[in-house]
Amino acid sequence: MDQNVRSLATLSQFKSKICLNHKYIKTSTINLKNLNRKEELCLNRLRVDFLLRSHLYSHNFTGIAHPNCTSCNIVLSTSHFLFRCNDPVHNLRINNLLNALRDLNLYTKFNRLRIAEKTDFLQFGSNDLSFEQNSSIIKLTAKFTKNYHLLV
Repeated sequence: MDQNVRSLATLSQFKSKICLNHKYIKTSTINLKNLNRKEELCLNRLRVDFLLRSHLYSHNFTGIAHPNCTSCNIVLSTSHFLFRCNDPVHNLRINNLLNALRDLNLYTKFNRLRIAEKTDFLQFGSNDLSFEQNSSIIKLTAKFTKNYHLLV
């Protein structure tokens, strides 16, 4: 961390400086008014790897027998959850999410990204999109995540 940031006099100055440099500051769920509390919780748990079975398994939660997807039998990663799972019901939800991106005219941009970038795009939005576009993307992902979480 830059010495100028580390030597700031107050905590509020430090936080302000950090927030200005944060990559995803405009997509913080605090700034989004279109999420309900459950959607916000599910999205933030996904963002910090604390939602899926594999996440809980890696944190040594009891009662999690294995970290694999019950349909595909591979590790249930965030990218697998967001757009790779072959479970017919979940795959339909994935297609609905991608169709919603098409409706927002964002699918072409999304489709050009690499896997890790796609995962970030769905969870955080993109710095080159407007606040409204990012809000829409994050709302879609939050709803998608909440609907999954209600099924588990």
